[in-house]
Amino acid sequence: MTAIIGLDVGTGSARAGVFGSVGNLLASHKQDVKMWRAAGDIAEQSSEDIWQAVCRSVREAVSLADVALEDVQGVGFDAACSMVVLDRDMAPLSVSATGETERNVIVWMDHRAMAQAERIICRRLDFI
Repeated sequence: MTAIIGLDVGTGSARAGVFGSVGNLLASHKQDVKMWRAAGDIAEQSSEDIWQAVCRSVREAVSLADVALEDVQGVGFDAACSMVVLDRDMAPLSVSATGETERNVIVWMDHRAMAQAERIICRRLDFI
């Protein structure tokens, strides 16, 4: 049997689907992703938590589909756009006022830099 894995990593979860060679869904699994919210429209996540959600969703979907790993012929991957911050050794670097290194992702819906963005836009408009 030929199988293809499709992954979608969104803001709140990682979802994996296992599909047959003609596109039929054999199984799927959704794994939630943790998010911290704070005042000032702050939204943070953990890159390790996101990656573990991806791994769990794939393992579960493959298990539910009852396909052998050698039958998987391809993987498609789609993800939400957020910023992951790592140090030069590729270890998580905190983006949070708490200093927790686990919180190393600024989620796309985070608006902590609105004042800076507005200043940049206004300066740019002054040049036009």
